[in-house]
Amino acid sequence: MNCFLDEGSDTTYVNKDVIETLGISTQKEEITINVANDQKVRLMAATLEIGLESVDGKVDTTIVVKTSDKICGGMKPTDWVTMKQQWNHLKDIPFPHLAEKGVIDVLLGSDYYHLMFPMKEIRGQEDEPAARLCPLGWTAIGRIGKSTHPRGTACANTGYLHTFRSQILSPDIVDIGNTSDEELNITLKRFWDLETVGIVTQTQEETEMTPLEKIARKKVDLDVGSAPQVYEFSRFVYCPFCALFTLQSHAENQKTQYPLAAETVRNHCYMDDLMPSVPTIDIAKETRKQLTELGSLAGFHKRKWMSNQAEVLKNIPAEDRASTIDLEENKLSTTKTLGVLWTADQDTFSFKYSLTPEIELTKRNVLKKTATIYDPLGFLAPYVVRAKILIQQAWVETAGWDVPLPVHHQEKSRSWFQESTDLEGIRIPRCLKERQFTAVKASLHTFSDASEAPYAAAVYIRHEYEDKSPTTRLVGSKTGLSPLKAMSIPRLELMGAVIGLRLTKQISSALEIPLSQATFWVDSMNVIYWIHG
Repeated sequence: MNCFLDEGSDTTYVNKDVIETLGISTQKEEITINVANDQKVRLMAATLEIGLESVDGKVDTTIVVKTSDKICGGMKPTDWVTMKQQWNHLKDIPFPHLAEKGVIDVLLGSDYYHLMFPMKEIRGQEDEPAARLCPLGWTAIGRIGKSTHPRGTACANTGYLHTFRSQILSPDIVDIGNTSDEELNITLKRFWDLETVGIVTQTQEETEMTPLEKIARKKVDLDVGSAPQVYEFSRFVYCPFCALFTLQSHAENQKTQYPLAAETVRNHCYMDDLMPSVPTIDIAKETRKQLTELGSLAGFHKRKWMSNQAEVLKNIPAEDRASTIDLEENKLSTTKTLGVLWTADQDTFSFKYSLTPEIELTKRNVLKKTATIYDPLGFLAPYVVRAKILIQQAWVETAGWDVPLPVHHQEKSRSWFQESTDLEGIRIPRCLKERQFTAVKASLHTFSDASEAPYAAAVYIRHEYEDKSPTTRLVGSKTGLSPLKAMSIPRLELMGAVIGLRLTKQISSALEIPLSQATFWVDSMNVIYWIHG
């Protein structure tokens, strides 16, 4: 294991994955850690005793540690065995090798200073790292990089780093020399259940194995006396990719006989849902018929048929329609299409959420609730972006995930939650044009803008009909928040124009409308000049 010697910490910590690897069950309690700028961090940690032994075996003692999710964040340990070649005064120092995982496993604090105090020190030039001999062995501290680096240039610094062995002192660990087969099997199961630990092969040297791997090797060797048993699946294991590929390949092979069905599978299929939109009822009937016959050829039975026209559903058996359809009462149901509610009889998208504010308003709970609003097309963007702003502000003002928000944030969050019931009144037409008229021209219009907090873009489609009358429909929108670092309004408006362009390209591809038929609207001359420049 790798140990980081930190004189600035008054507590010693161990990564929780070390404890989990050895299968130790611990009981956690909340602790408070004082960090820089008088800030406090609360976390759940367990306290336990571990045995610590230096690589050379001269130190063999026990220490009390607290568990941590990830010591030192993403900081990597320094391999002084490799790095020492850069400095003449370090070349002959017998630094210990790093452990295989390449992460810091234990942070040794000043509560065990007697294990880290310098007994000997070898120094080089002013900007070069120094080697120190402590009771645990050799380590080093100082600037990493070439000794020719001038002060103020970019290079890294490191603290003490040491490699050591540890053993958990707990009754849960089995004494391999005096244990029953059942206890041994329990210990091995803990080992085999870890995906990051592999069973070594017969060709791997014994000296390269960890103690647990040696135990597993011996156990496996005892059980391989008989011939291996071979098992085969009697049917293909379901895989979404394979299922979709099979359906599309089948449609491609039968596209001559079933052209409408093949086109639907190719362009209007997501996972196991088919959602075509066609201009007339007759084409809808024929498409439904071809899809049914195409699926039957390969054993795919199409069910849960739904349409905004009852006439399309008349010839479909009741058991194959959506469960809430009642044609006798001319009742078409509301169903979810890829997570969005579609009210078939009105042919509109609708929304139904009830976000109760009767919860403890912390960052975690507010974020969890806002994430339940699924709005892939951005129809609810003016409502959802307010939640994004609240979460960003709470992130700046509140330290912990489970710390109650300030009172003014709680009031704004409760007000936002209560407004969720008003979303039921929103209806977005699914069809992007009027059915009773013939459209002769279609174009996209993208509007973008920005303020101090959010920036956004919305894309509309404009249809022009034979009588020269136009209609417009909202196709989708996208929002973003300005970063915490101050940014000018013109710059934010440019970011709004960028997301507007990206959204327009996606919609242009989906609706097969060329980008030459798209118009972009901004109210900032700065953005226009930047784009032209």
